[in-house]
Amino acid sequence: MGAENNWTLPPITTSFIDCIFADEKPPEQNLIDHLSNTILPFGDSQLESAQISGGKSLSSFAKNRSKERIELILKYEGSRNYSPGDSVGIIPQNRPEEVDELLRLLDLESKADALVRLRLIDGSKKKLPPYLPLDTTPRYLLTNVIDIRGILKKAFLRSLAEFTSDTADRNFILGLCSKEGSTKYNEIVLRQQFLLCDFLRQRPSCKPPLHLLLEHLPRLLPRAYTIASSPKRYPNQIRIVFTVVTTTSGKPGICTSWLKEKYESFADLSTQVANLKLSSDEKINDPICDQVLLYFRKPNDFRCPDPGIPSILIGPGSGIAPFVGFLEHLACEGGCQKSEKNIDRCLYFGCRYPNEDQIYKDDMEGFMSRGVLTKNRVCFSRDPEKSNNCKYVQDLLYEDRDEIYELMKNRNCKIFVCGDASHMAKDVDATILTILREKSGITNEEAVLELKELEKSKRYMKDVWR
Repeated sequence: MGAENNWTLPPITTSFIDCIFADEKPPEQNLIDHLSNTILPFGDSQLESAQISGGKSLSSFAKNRSKERIELILKYEGSRNYSPGDSVGIIPQNRPEEVDELLRLLDLESKADALVRLRLIDGSKKKLPPYLPLDTTPRYLLTNVIDIRGILKKAFLRSLAEFTSDTADRNFILGLCSKEGSTKYNEIVLRQQFLLCDFLRQRPSCKPPLHLLLEHLPRLLPRAYTIASSPKRYPNQIRIVFTVVTTTSGKPGICTSWLKEKYESFADLSTQVANLKLSSDEKINDPICDQVLLYFRKPNDFRCPDPGIPSILIGPGSGIAPFVGFLEHLACEGGCQKSEKNIDRCLYFGCRYPNEDQIYKDDMEGFMSRGVLTKNRVCFSRDPEKSNNCKYVQDLLYEDRDEIYELMKNRNCKIFVCGDASHMAKDVDATILTILREKSGITNEEAVLELKELEKSKRYMKDVWR
């Protein structure tokens, strides 16, 4: 305790959730019903259960960060009509092995599927978060409701110390959440992404109650994905392209790994059904395996351009997704024929290697042959010699600066950028500014104002993520 007195610690938060275990059968858990009264971020439709109809690895030779596609059938009769450029929110689940480990570390294995009632502690002025079901099970909470990979904030660590019996473990926790321990906190929790399971595994005398997790860990939020298809080509179906990510601590991404496993499980089940030679009315349905819960997000200005408007489409990696939908839509509308010489539609795509992750290569060549796409520029960051020493899409843009400038200044084109906000989008901004500055002979400040005007007039649009 002497060490505690020398540290500047955050205050201990007051608990407000009471977890009451009951010796009764828990209710049937329905995620749609449970989430129906909660706010869906940027929601523009009801939740619906979409059926998986297929999937495909688009970069089967890539060693990491593989690109995948999942195909979903919209079954709900009231499903909102969508347009290319729209996005959906996918409701993910935490990984079963991580849930099982956390249940074990919390000494909740024997109660994992028991009924627990969540109630507000008498006299508390707080409210129960609306995303918490009142009657549920610990397994359901840790799988579907809270983000068990949520950042361990200092207030949470301070509370964890109160449920730690070993003095060394307790002092470690207190030091980590103290003002004096900020450097160590930044290194361990933020940079190394030290999560609750990691923490409890290394500090086994820390045994927090379930209510503490519900009070401090955030809600498991939907993940947003831009639709990579056109309803004109695939009625009642959407396709989503995603990159299977791995965290800095080596853990598979929650939603991307889950989606890949979902379509692979569906493919395995479909193979089993085919081998059994079942008739259509005998088809096996496994709702756990072949369903994905989603909703449509509010539309923005990132929309398929009019067939008569020149456009520049910039989307490296899985950023190509909305442009696949754009081009499918335009092809179905017959909006661009080879005879229309005055319409330019240029795609700028980048990946690591030409033979590993150049996704949608055949599709883009098909769009080129049909005149839907008039230029298809590709670069390879790990093999730049095969792209004329252009490593990134911004290098291609600068190489084509004369044409880019002509399209911007004299052809009233629209520019679309999709992909990583932290690096790629900023680099593309900088390259466009350089082109404006060099070709117009204006100052950087004037170029910035001109770019802002392009954004304001919806001629320079982004769909980016971090």
